[in-house]
Amino acid sequence: MFNNKVYHQIDALSGSVATLRAEGVKYNEIAEVESRAGTSLAQVIKLDGPNVTLQIFAGARGVDTSARVRFLGETMKVPFSQDLLGRAFTGAGVPRDTNGYLQWMQRAAQSGYAEAQFNMALICADGELVTKDPEQSFDWAKRAAEQGNGQAQRFLGACYEVGFGVPQ
Repeated sequence: MFNNKVYHQIDALSGSVATLRAEGVKYNEIAEVESRAGTSLAQVIKLDGPNVTLQIFAGARGVDTSARVRFLGETMKVPFSQDLLGRAFTGAGVPRDTNGYLQWMQRAAQSGYAEAQFNMALICADGELVTKDPEQSFDWAKRAAEQGNGQAQRFLGACYEVGFGVPQ
């Protein structure tokens, strides 16, 4: 059930938590909070009669009591794959970690998951999370390409074209 009503008055702000009066809202429901800082998603974390408390995912910096709030009538639905396991994100969805990510990515790649194999190819190619290793990058890309991963196939073509990690 989509609540088309837009609320224009936030009663209280504390950190990334906002409280307002609203009708027909359910626990865990997602809302859009639109302010001069932009639009952020938020989630209902407490209901107390007409008082609704929201956790604003991107934080409340730039949000004031005149921000517009629209409830979406849905709870959070997040698609995921193995390459997200072990990750930590900010409220805006920006990765915070690297160690857990690399560990889980390697496990997923070693178990034969083509997307993770291609991600490992990119990780080995850029040298940001691990020491740059063109040969290892090529090997991971080849494994993913052999499973039909189109991005890995294009990457391999580029490797052959410029001689990046190509076996001699």
